[in-house]
Amino acid sequence: MKSRWRIPQKLAAGLFLVVGMVSLLSAGSFYGLYSYRQSNKTFDYQRKQLYLLGSMEVTVSNLNFTVDEPLGALDNIEQRIAQYRQSLERAVAERFLDADSAQSQRAQLGEMETIVGDLKQREATAWAGANSSIDRKMGVKDVRRLVGELVTKLESLRGIIHADVNDRVEADRANYRTSLAIVYSSTVLVIAMLFVLVWLGYRSFFYPIRELHQGVIRLAQGNFDSRVQVNSADETQELGEAFNEMADRLQAIYKDLNRQVEERSRQLIRSERLASVGFLAAGVAHEINNPLASIAFCGEALESRLKQLEMPETDDTEVIQNYLQMIQQEAFRCKTITEKLLDFSRAGEPERTETDLLALIRNVIEMVQHMGRTKGKNVIFEPSEPVMARINPQELKQVLLNLVVNSLESIEEGGEVRIKASQHDDEIDIRVEDNGCGMSEEVLENLFEPFYTRSRSGKGTGLGLSISHLIVSQHGGTITASSAGPGKGATMTVKLPNRPAVMTRRAA
Repeated sequence: MKSRWRIPQKLAAGLFLVVGMVSLLSAGSFYGLYSYRQSNKTFDYQRKQLYLLGSMEVTVSNLNFTVDEPLGALDNIEQRIAQYRQSLERAVAERFLDADSAQSQRAQLGEMETIVGDLKQREATAWAGANSSIDRKMGVKDVRRLVGELVTKLESLRGIIHADVNDRVEADRANYRTSLAIVYSSTVLVIAMLFVLVWLGYRSFFYPIRELHQGVIRLAQGNFDSRVQVNSADETQELGEAFNEMADRLQAIYKDLNRQVEERSRQLIRSERLASVGFLAAGVAHEINNPLASIAFCGEALESRLKQLEMPETDDTEVIQNYLQMIQQEAFRCKTITEKLLDFSRAGEPERTETDLLALIRNVIEMVQHMGRTKGKNVIFEPSEPVMARINPQELKQVLLNLVVNSLESIEEGGEVRIKASQHDDEIDIRVEDNGCGMSEEVLENLFEPFYTRSRSGKGTGLGLSISHLIVSQHGGTITASSAGPGKGATMTVKLPNRPAVMTRRAA
């Protein structure tokens, strides 16, 4: 599975990048400031040292070289040398002076201290104890030589400082170039990191949020096929996946609602048709039954009179008898149809009692077997535990009889019809399954319409399933048909509400 960076981790990475950018810029700036500070301290030290050297040069130049007066101002020179050495050691301790330069300066200072010591010794002893002018002149000459050496050491020390200044200037130039390179490279790297940060922010936050926003808008506009593609590998992607799952559920609910609306519309149309048929049957059934009864009575009377006349048997006589019998049969058939139409116009709540459905199904199977419809065909009943329901047994028997007869007519010899009944907490299921000719989508949609028939015998009126649907609806249940297609059998399912015993007693 692809690893996912959570949003806190991405924010921490972005913060790390920002800290890195600031650190790079700060490093370049601090390096430049540090170099400037070191150079400033070095130049300030060298300025002070040059000032001391200049002061010592002035003091040395003011030394008295006459024969009559002793040498003076050596203590002042010695103090300046001590100050110089103290400043030198402080510079070494603070590390803004090169160690080699410091060592060279120490050596020069040591020689200067030696020269000053010799001068002071001569001032204290040899100079004071000279008796002749010649000795004094020789002493002055020796003092001048030492003072000349002292001046030479001062110049050497000044040269060392000037060399340090030149080295420091070159080092500052190198530091400047290094600092400039660091700043330039840091700036370029910071800009690159900034672009990366902006790109990551757009890819991880702005684009997914915009995609989710547009997906919500499309879904709100009724486009249930809308899906979002978020590949941010974080909580936003999980939110996108949850949104897609929600859209899938909404689409499924929308399709189911459409299916239910279509089903309810068909039921409403079917109910209106049944109501129209019932209203029509209530108005014309009696008017039709009377003429039909008269036709049947007249046909029977004519047939009886022909028999009384004892007419010779001829072809015409046989044809007349056949026609009279056909008139009676068709009249009674029309009467049967009108009686079925009257079933739609009956009013009032039929009487319902606690009925054993298993016994009722066995009774229906026995009736079918006596009718001779099961010849070469198998009717299999799979009883379970006792199933009790508060129904009108005669009406439900009519429903089951219609379903079983239709299944038997749809199968060939050797085929089978299975009947199952089961009781659940809230409903009772009755299933009639067959492996017969099956049904197409068109037949399934119009199966319960009045006068719609696909009977293979050609004797159906198309009212059996319509009446069954009406009876089941009046019981508060549903009847549905399903089939995998022509030649793949069919299943008729009746669902009835399972009312508790207390409610049954109250209703009784």
